[in-house]
Amino acid sequence: EADMYRLTSNSANSDVTPLTAWERVDDATFSKMGTGISVSSGIFSFPSTGIYYVTFSLYCNLENDDYHFRNIIHATSDNSNYNLLAQGSSGIERSSGSYQFSAIAHSLFDVTDTSNCKLKFGYNSALNPTNSAIYGNTSYNQTSAIFIRLGDT
Repeated sequence: EADMYRLTSNSANSDVTPLTAWERVDDATFSKMGTGISVSSGIFSFPSTGIYYVTFSLYCNLENDDYHFRNIIHATSDNSNYNLLAQGSSGIERSSGSYQFSAIAHSLFDVTDTSNCKLKFGYNSALNPTNSAIYGNTSYNQTSAIFIRLGDT
């Protein structure tokens, strides 16, 4: 299994609410391998058990006095209780203006049960001002996730 998704539009969310505007990458140069990962309302499910390498790359704009953001991978093994699996972080000290950043969070995820093991991706900024945003685009990757099944558990 190898698959890739990207956020299709800009979003402002917290690390509690999953990002939901995902599409499988549809560029002419991309093709998933295997059955593929599925997503529903921002929750990603796996087609088979095994160890997966998961990476979440976030592209963000920080406005006003916001100075820091993190991208977050939450995982569950019981289809209910989500725990922090990984986070990336970026920040800058500044006095005004807006800045764009990107950061990557990645982890190995042991999918032992395809009905219960799931992932979601979130975002959190230091101050969460109204104009800060996560960038998404349907034509090319800005905020994206990659899933690669490495082998059996």
